[in-house]
Amino acid sequence: MNDFPISSQKSILSPGRHSVDDLEAVTMFSVSEIVDIAIQLERNGERFYRRGIEMVSDDSMRQLLRWLADEEVRHREQFAAMKAGFLRREESRAERVGGSILQSAVSDHAFSLDEVDYSSIVDEAMLVDIAIGFEKDGITFYEIMQGFIDEPETLALIREISDEERKHIELLTERKDVLASRAV
Repeated sequence: MNDFPISSQKSILSPGRHSVDDLEAVTMFSVSEIVDIAIQLERNGERFYRRGIEMVSDDSMRQLLRWLADEEVRHREQFAAMKAGFLRREESRAERVGGSILQSAVSDHAFSLDEVDYSSIVDEAMLVDIAIGFEKDGITFYEIMQGFIDEPETLALIREISDEERKHIELLTERKDVLASRAV
């Protein structure tokens, strides 16, 4: 089940970009909708980490998951502020963005929008693997997102958030290594 319905997509035909034979509507996202997806990714990550806290007994793992959840909240707030500020000014330009390009770029990725089956998580290692997947999805989406943003400060913020997601992966990978060494 998707937490973020992507039914708000718009269909447009950009003048001069399609031939007469190309009369099918092009699926399109506005920049605002792109940021809404980023916000939802962060919300899903926070929910996953908070639920994970309830599933583990190791205090250091609980502390890591709590910190990661708080990071997701901070990222969500940064995207919300981005949307409220810069993106409002850029919406008309963004409406002309080739939505089919974005649709093509994101169509092969679930981007953690599907609900996690918590009952299938049998141990901390599996929880960590899923968490790493969330973080990788975020990085992939934010890299795609950068191609649709022109404003330097906004690009810098997106890159900063992507770098923080990479740090999260490093921490989770270290945790995975600790779990593997315990199993030996």
